Amino acid sequence: MKYIVFILFVSFNIEALALDYIVSFYDKPDTPRILGLINAFHRGEVVEGVDIIKVSSNSQNKNVYLLGSKKWENLGTPIKRKIEPDVALEIKKLYKPAPYDTVKKNSDEFELYIRAIERDKRDVGRIYNIKIAGENSNYINLSLFIKEKFYAFQRSANFFSEDEVSIVYSDDVILNFSNKIKLGTTYIILEECIANVYDKVPFWGDVPLIGRFFRTEGKSKSIRAICAIEITKE
Repeated sequence: MKYIVFILFVSFNIEALALDYIVSFYDKPDTPRILGLINAFHRGEVVEGVDIIKVSSNSQNKNVYLLGSKKWENLGTPIKRKIEPDVALEIKKLYKPAPYDTVKKNSDEFELYIRAIERDKRDVGRIYNIKIAGENSNYINLSLFIKEKFYAFQRSANFFSEDEVSIVYSDDVILNFSNKIKLGTTYIILEECIANVYDKVPFWGDVPLIGRFFRTEGKSKSIRAICAIEITKE
């Protein structure tokens, strides 16, 4: 009997010592001040008080950065969830599709889009999959997988009957990475896309064979804040 009590006591204390973590999640870290800091970072300026981590990416045309700070302000109200190591947490930010803003409400055209949605109604938006690993007093490994669900309309014009509109759904993985982060620090996840840009001399740049000698190649960069995450101990 003493052995059973001892085993139960040890088991209880092991569970009591297990660490619980809290995820604070922000899906729109786009306040004017935050955007100003992001633009400064994009211009290559030093951003004081911000820990910048470049995450390895498999894409040659995309870079991912984590901007960490304990002093971010006005990020909004976070979504807070408990998370256990090695157990995935899913956060969905979904909404119903709607006709384009350019379509006048209560018009015949608007009704075509509404009927297309009713025939095949699905939620769209983003699904965030968050996982942590390791138990350290200061750092933990964060894995983030983001899928985005899109929709678009296809319209066909008919001469002898009403036009037809259909809705087409698709989805894409927009981010997938794993990296070590510091507990108690809020990280804004940035995506930087790089595109090749070609400038050419009018007329000569379009001439076959020799046109390439009248073109110059450069790169254009665009950057956006995807979300922000903080992991803390409960």
